Amino acid sequence: MVEKNNSSKVPNVECDSRQAEKKYPDNNLLDLAYGIRLYNFGLLLPQDIVSRVIDDYQLCPLPTAAKWFLGMANVDGISVPVFDLNLHLFEGKREQIANDQLLIIGVGSESVAIPINTAPIQVDLGMAVVTERFPLLPEALKKTVYKCYQLDIYWLAWDFKKFFSTAGLAV
Repeated sequence: MVEKNNSSKVPNVECDSRQAEKKYPDNNLLDLAYGIRLYNFGLLLPQDIVSRVIDDYQLCPLPTAAKWFLGMANVDGISVPVFDLNLHLFEGKREQIANDQLLIIGVGSESVAIPINTAPIQVDLGMAVVTERFPLLPEALKKTVYKCYQLDIYWLAWDFKKFFSTAGLAV
């Protein structure tokens, strides 16, 4: 489920299953997922964990942390770690984007945040081909991907808790 705070930066994302039933009457609702696109593939957001997009946050950087660990953000009174996936996975430079928003995955002390500049995309997995052939993946992601769907790009089901635990911070 993806929720959205009031903002004009990212359009509101449908998350009510009744709306999805009206929009996709012939599809199984379990086939609908949300994901974020990273270069030539996408990461599917866990369907059993609440995710939401916020744009009103303050980031508190930690000076000795890895460059892809951007710091902590106060979200609903809880300190949430903020990771730059592009920087961590592709070892590139962080481009400061004025309209960065945070995708919060999880609730409370078990949540993490990822800066994004576009809303999560609704992906119809019912139209996808499950494939054994994975795209070339960054080393940090390889051990956490457990399923690959081929549509316009490869959409990867991943164990986000395992990923962030191996990244150095347990979720």
